[in-house]
Amino acid sequence: MRRRLGRYLKFKRRYLRGVLSERKHSTIRLGLVRPEYQRVYIECGGKVYGEAIIGRVRYLRLSELSEEDALRDGFTSLEDLFTNLESIYPSLKPSDWVTVIEFEVVEKFNPPLDKRDLTSSGEYVRIARLGLAYNAYRSSEERRILAAIVAGGGLLNAVKELDNMTMNKAIRVLNSVRGRLRRMGLIA
Repeated sequence: MRRRLGRYLKFKRRYLRGVLSERKHSTIRLGLVRPEYQRVYIECGGKVYGEAIIGRVRYLRLSELSEEDALRDGFTSLEDLFTNLESIYPSLKPSDWVTVIEFEVVEKFNPPLDKRDLTSSGEYVRIARLGLAYNAYRSSEERRILAAIVAGGGLLNAVKELDNMTMNKAIRVLNSVRGRLRRMGLIA
């Protein structure tokens, strides 16, 4: 089974705490999974919790996984890892190919973002448009961030386009602008 990994590295809720606390440094996926991007978003349940950089990617047979692989994946033992993998992939066999994706969390979003808000139809684009229209920004940097969000059609493209921009910084600006727009009576 060959698959591609896009912009989002998805986790089940039970593994998210390990990812965000940085106890979990890898994930094991069934089949041969090829990441398309080095920088990905950590997703769980439609929310985006941060960004990670994918490091090493290895392709192994299930039977070739080691105790070290289990520990890097946040488990206490290889047996614990196998039990968890079998709960996700019930028909798993020792001869099946798996992909070990190692990653490093580089930014955590607090609060997490709704995945829809990263796209052009999201609430953040609406806030940015209103912020520009009603001069709800406090500096030229805030104005530049809002303009990039509108022009790029969302946060993803804006953060890529602006030098030295992090998702957390863009979100802080949007939250400040949202507060000002509320005080102006323009949004609820």
